Amino acid sequence: MELLNISLSLLCIILLVRTINLKKQNIKVLKTNETLLKVASELENFESLDSIYPKLLKYTIDLIENAETGSILIYSKDKGVLEYKAAEGFDIEILKKINLKKEELYLYKSTRLTQPAIIKNPRKFDDKNLHKENYKKLLENDCLNISSTLSAPIYVDGEFFGVINVDNTRKEDAFNKNDVKVIKYITTQLEAAIKIAKLMDDLKNILKIDYLTGLYNMRSLEEIIENLLSSRKYFAFCIIDLNDFKGINDTFGHKKGDEVLKYFAAALKRYFSNDSIAFRYAGDEFAIINFKGIDELKEKINIFREYLKSNPIDDITIKFSAGYCDSDMCNCLDDVILKADNDMYKEKRKFKLEVV
Repeated sequence: MELLNISLSLLCIILLVRTINLKKQNIKVLKTNETLLKVASELENFESLDSIYPKLLKYTIDLIENAETGSILIYSKDKGVLEYKAAEGFDIEILKKINLKKEELYLYKSTRLTQPAIIKNPRKFDDKNLHKENYKKLLENDCLNISSTLSAPIYVDGEFFGVINVDNTRKEDAFNKNDVKVIKYITTQLEAAIKIAKLMDDLKNILKIDYLTGLYNMRSLEEIIENLLSSRKYFAFCIIDLNDFKGINDTFGHKKGDEVLKYFAAALKRYFSNDSIAFRYAGDEFAIINFKGIDELKEKINIFREYLKSNPIDDITIKFSAGYCDSDMCNCLDDVILKADNDMYKEKRKFKLEVV
């Protein structure tokens, strides 16, 4: 009888412990879901994809027990490297100067970027596997004082997108198998959030680009000018209007007219790629924002005219009128457009007199 009572007591203790653990797990799941709902709600007002990464990292660190610091790296297909986009506990501006190849990651060595992994004493691994210059920079800037790291891959639409790391600076056994499950669940939700943010970012970019020429459109132009004026950053501005474009359409047809616009836009973008931004303002009107100065901009425009004279498109020589102003002359967006427009029409009238 006494043995039965002891057995029942032990069973009660086991059930109690399991109940407590289940409650803890339920609280964790509830907290995780609440946090992910916050992420979802913040996606409605995000500015850009890059602006969402620091928030995602902070939320992940809050959700993983023993996580103190961390980082997010995003894979650039064009460059073939991972770039730091967010960091907690480290100087992100320093980390942005460091790019890592996939092969330098512990996650690549251990799971081929397929599953989360725990890295005990990551500095030991980094010493052997990081590029010497990368290791030196991280070491010099106190970015390797880590005892344990929980690392997980991020995939979007089935393609490798990046890595999220959370760290503990004190204990090598800070993370366990349960933490691996938690971060796996979190990254699944983060992947969905990033996918939505990426789609929204792509949509924003589409809305800023002129579909015919691939240049930034009027909306982008106005937004950039307002930002430059409000931050009191100097810029020179030029508005361009193609001369007798109606005649090109009437003589050769609208299809050829579109080809002329695309040819002109490609040349403009190529020629004004450094220290300048090219725009299609409206119809056959284009614009340039230059960050050097109005005199340099005028000089470049004149050289560009000569280039077009020497490089016609199917025997059509593109000519244009241009008007200028700079931020020192203007107080608002309307001032910029009006001053440059008026200046351009002075040149336009001269062209018409020459034709007559």
